[in-house]
Amino acid sequence: MLGHSDKENIARYLKNDKRKIFQLRTALTEIEEELEGALQQKSDKEQSNKLAEVTAENETKEVQSNGDLNLSADELMRIYTTHPDLFKKLVLANNAAS
Repeated sequence: MLGHSDKENIARYLKNDKRKIFQLRTALTEIEEELEGALQQKSDKEQSNKLAEVTAENETKEVQSNGDLNLSADELMRIYTTHPDLFKKLVLANNAAS
C-alpha cells in the first residue's frame, strides 16, 4: 500500500488473511500426515512380505529335509491363518513323506 512500510503492509495482509493462512497450514499438515502414514504402511507391508517369504522358504526347507512336521499346533494354526498356501504345501509334503 502506498505510504506504508513493507512491515506494515505484511502485518495488514497477515491480519486480513489469517483465516486463510490457518486453513492452508491445517491442510498441509493433514497432507503430510497422510503421506507419512502411507509411506509407513508401504514400508510395513514390504517388511511383512519379505518376512513371510523368508519364513515360507525356511519352513519349506525344514519339511523337505526332515520329512515330518516339527511344529506345534499353535504354529500350524498361525501358518494356516497367515499363509494358507504354505500350510497346504506343508501338509502335502508331510503326507508324501509319511
